[in-house]
Amino acid sequence: MLEIIDIEKSLAACTEYPDLSALSVASNLTEAINSILPDERSSLSAAARLHFQNPGKLLRGITSLRLSKGIGLDWRRAIDWAVAVELMHNASLVHDDICDEDQFRRDQFSVVSSFGTPIAVCLGDWLVARSFELGVRAAQDGPGTRVIEILASAMRRLSAGEAAEFSSPKLLEWADYEEIVLHKTVPLISASIEGPLLLSDREANTADIRSAINALGIAYQISNDMADILDRDGKPGPFNDLRKRSPNAVLLSFREQLSGKVRDEYDAWWGNLSGPTIEEWIAQIHSSVSLDICSQRLNAKLDDFTSSYNKLPDYILEALDPILVYLNALTSVYASPTSAPFDLN
Repeated sequence: MLEIIDIEKSLAACTEYPDLSALSVASNLTEAINSILPDERSSLSAAARLHFQNPGKLLRGITSLRLSKGIGLDWRRAIDWAVAVELMHNASLVHDDICDEDQFRRDQFSVVSSFGTPIAVCLGDWLVARSFELGVRAAQDGPGTRVIEILASAMRRLSAGEAAEFSSPKLLEWADYEEIVLHKTVPLISASIEGPLLLSDREANTADIRSAINALGIAYQISNDMADILDRDGKPGPFNDLRKRSPNAVLLSFREQLSGKVRDEYDAWWGNLSGPTIEEWIAQIHSSVSLDICSQRLNAKLDDFTSSYNKLPDYILEALDPILVYLNALTSVYASPTSAPFDLN
């Protein structure tokens, strides 16, 4: 049974909402997450503390809490659900680092590089289990017990998305890229919205919400892929996806511009590293318009989002504001001179 968090030690046990300014809500979420991690007697304690030493942007949890407050969901259930979503997301990151053999995560050593694969696997599994425990507790004594299906579905889709990334041909078409993103990136962004609505017995606007989140999730992933190329993703050095031969929107856009012998050379290099060196390909990507194309694609997805956005109630729009601010900042940085940054004002 999930232990009760000490009221004296954690804001997570408050019955009333604290200040939900960006800094405050991130602090509340971080404290709530740290309060339920394995204690110092556990073999997973050091690995968990390392991973959450930098908790990341916490956009999913922040979105969930802002929505929960807007619809009047009890704080105890709201924080449980927000933490459940963040733990599931972080479990996927720990497992992702194993699959990618990544040494770094969020400007520090990853769990797998510091503690090895067995501990990383166990920590990821532990976080999944803890996520479900918190989801169950959030659903107790109220409507929305189907909310657990959201966590289960999110993990199932995340796992399928990861498997598709590693088993599909790495030289993807754009439709294949979007399909992987819809499984890998979107589910937990969607869970941060759909969970509080189910917990408060509100299920209106579901179709518009899902349509909006799908477009937003693809835009979010494109921005992350651009950050990899521009060395702004919290990992040492740019072009990590190129070095690992991982799906990336910029690399896909670059390949689409190639033809004839050059495209054949790129495909051959991607498959067996023959021909030009990685430095030569990096130079070609830098001199191409691939980032501009991705910026346009990102803005096109945000335009798709706007079509659904205008149909959503105010409490949904308020909850999505942190993600929109984040993406607006990214599109302003990445936009070509002819592209306007995303603006809903």
